[in-house]
Amino acid sequence: MGGDPTDAGRAAAIDSPTGRGRSTAPGLAEAALAAVVLAAIALRWRWLGVPLERDEGEYAYAGWLMLRGVPPYLGIYTMKLPGVHAVYALGQALFGTTSSAVRLLHIAVNAATIIALGGLGRRWLGPWPGVFAAALFALLSAGRPVQGPFANAEHFVLLPALCGLWWLDRTLDRGGPGRLFAAGAIIGLAPLMKQSGAAFVIAALALVAIHGLRTKRPIAAIARIAAPLLAGAVAPALVTLALLAGVGALGAFRHWAIDVAASYATKLSTAASLAALRLRGGRVLAAAPLAWLLVVAGLAACAGDRRLRPRVPELLTLAVCSVAGVSAGLYFRPHYFVLGLPAAALLAAAGLAWIARAAPAGALRAAVAVALAMTAIASTAWVQRAYLFRLDGDGIARATFGRNPFPEAPRIAAWLAERTTPDETIAVLGSEPEIYFLAGRRSATGFIYAYPMMEPRPGAERMQRRMIEQLEAARPAYVVYVAVAASWLRRPDSSATLQRWFDTQTRGELTLVGLIEIDRTGSRFHWGAEARVRPATPDWIAVFERAGRAAPGGGPSALD
Repeated sequence: MGGDPTDAGRAAAIDSPTGRGRSTAPGLAEAALAAVVLAAIALRWRWLGVPLERDEGEYAYAGWLMLRGVPPYLGIYTMKLPGVHAVYALGQALFGTTSSAVRLLHIAVNAATIIALGGLGRRWLGPWPGVFAAALFALLSAGRPVQGPFANAEHFVLLPALCGLWWLDRTLDRGGPGRLFAAGAIIGLAPLMKQSGAAFVIAALALVAIHGLRTKRPIAAIARIAAPLLAGAVAPALVTLALLAGVGALGAFRHWAIDVAASYATKLSTAASLAALRLRGGRVLAAAPLAWLLVVAGLAACAGDRRLRPRVPELLTLAVCSVAGVSAGLYFRPHYFVLGLPAAALLAAAGLAWIARAAPAGALRAAVAVALAMTAIASTAWVQRAYLFRLDGDGIARATFGRNPFPEAPRIAAWLAERTTPDETIAVLGSEPEIYFLAGRRSATGFIYAYPMMEPRPGAERMQRRMIEQLEAARPAYVVYVAVAASWLRRPDSSATLQRWFDTQTRGELTLVGLIEIDRTGSRFHWGAEARVRPATPDWIAVFERAGRAAPGGGPSALD
């Protein structure tokens, strides 16, 4: 595709802290990037025992169902897109059906994302800024403000987005329609992971326009370049729709992932959105103050650094589109900020290089660059040292999510798995799908979240009644009732239909066999007769067995 033959040389000039072009030690930057990847793996390896949170539980359970032939949106009702469910299914096929398998999947995806960002940074800024950007992203993406230890969908958005942009940048210089289509197809996987991934498709199209204008191509020629890219970006969605139609899940997908999801797109008021941005965005900034000062320096460099000028349009395009991805729905949840970290890391690298070039050329300039980079990394790690390096798995969960019952879920799930057969179902009243996955048992209902049923909306009452119908038809062996506010998000005007039904069940159909009390010091488990006491904590979980149920061995249950 031609391209600007001076782009590579310009990137080299941006790179070198000494001002002498590319590194004088070929392969040294690649070795440094490999060291960054190994360090990131080592950091996350100690998190293999971190319990799943509820979004991870949904993705893992949906993946578990897919491996057993149950299509998305039929076995569970979810507003999430199917790409992340499919990736979790792939992770289980590779690593097993455990919470540690989810962590291994996350480690692999994070490592690949670091490499992709390093490659993109190398092309836009040069080898050493690319290494610094990759290192900074590795650390920021692990932090508490963005819920870094947890495999949220944003991490799976970034991998195809950055790989696709990296491939696209290489393709624009010397590729044809097939390579452009491939680049689009890679980037097109990002929106399948989460709707906000569409921001990176827009970024890719903008980069094509920037390249066309830079090389003085007519609009028609730019459109011809963009066409195969756009076709590739649409292809994964078309294939997914065809697969969903083939398994009879297209209607359910349209209802849950489009119609219902759209009704949640603008739930927060402007004031509430701004408050969420100030609170959660402030935490992101406070966790890495020097790194974010370098981001500011990078923005200043975009205006004042002539060596950076050839790549300013790309950097700002990625930054703007990343902000759009973070802002999707205006909820500004902590993990949404993950989408902005690659652009921030690249800007920080550009700012560091600009500052370093203020020093005299030679060894002193290199020393300034290295010292500033190490200080930014070390200070970021120091601010979060307890979270990153000291807390155990349960401590990470508690520090991130408070009294949400994630540390308790594995023990509850193991207890249920021991007392049920694979063909029996269980039910969780609350929003804890991780219990289904960890127990390896089917849910008696497609409703795995209580949140939508607590909304003050016409469909909430219908969902509650539909869930009751499914529970009465399935007659689950055990019912887990989660009396934790964050698992329901009840409002004063929430419908109480489901709660009233459950109260009638506990007076005849269900027998209390387990009670888990949760407080700030930990949790206490009571089973059998010991469970029949009044909870002493405001947050608790009760496990009920269906009265008269036969035990797996064929006789009456020992807990009846």
